[in-house]
Amino acid sequence: MAGYADGGRRGVGPARNRGEQRTRNTMSNGTHDEQQQTAEASAVVRALLLALDAYLPGAAARGEHVSVLTVSTLERLGASDAELAIARQAGALHDIGKLSVRREVLLKPAPLTAKELTEVREHVRYGSALLASIPQVAASAPLVLRQYEHWAGTGFPDGLKETEIPLGARALSVSLAFVAMTAARPWREALGEEEAIAQIREDAGRSFDPQVVEAFLAVQPLIQPVAL
Repeated sequence: MAGYADGGRRGVGPARNRGEQRTRNTMSNGTHDEQQQTAEASAVVRALLLALDAYLPGAAARGEHVSVLTVSTLERLGASDAELAIARQAGALHDIGKLSVRREVLLKPAPLTAKELTEVREHVRYGSALLASIPQVAASAPLVLRQYEHWAGTGFPDGLKETEIPLGARALSVSLAFVAMTAARPWREALGEEEAIAQIREDAGRSFDPQVVEAFLAVQPLIQPVAL
């Protein structure tokens, strides 16, 4: 019996070791796949930003600033790692649809006509469709589509309101508004940070989710500004 028992124990050891090795190999392969997917997605984002920056100089830096603010806001709100990864892409690429808008319209040093404004607003549909067609960044498409929806339902393209708007898009909306207001444009000077923050506070409950605004205001002072 002793020999049987000892032999049984000796037989279990190698089998267990082989099972543990297979588990380690599976985990290693999974980690490698995730790293490869992340690297591929980063390469796609960089390529798209290079194209956008060539068409609209400064867009890449603005995208980086928006991305950092959006992710930091969502972290404050307890978003998951997966949600943060999607928001990071959406923030960086939020303006990618402007590749579809004429440069003379984007850089016009005067108020836009109604026709031109419609052309500019369509960039969210073009941008989201473009991203949806690229597997590495497709998950960010809904946030890019909804970045100008308003908490009160007065935004575009579909007039969604409150929690009909994805949380990531609500955070993106506040972040891009801040970056847009504090950057100079051909038709206006930049606002100071205090002025921009005052405007965001005023628009909480109308354009912006009040809870998202609170989270944004908590993290914004901690973010180093990006040179635009």
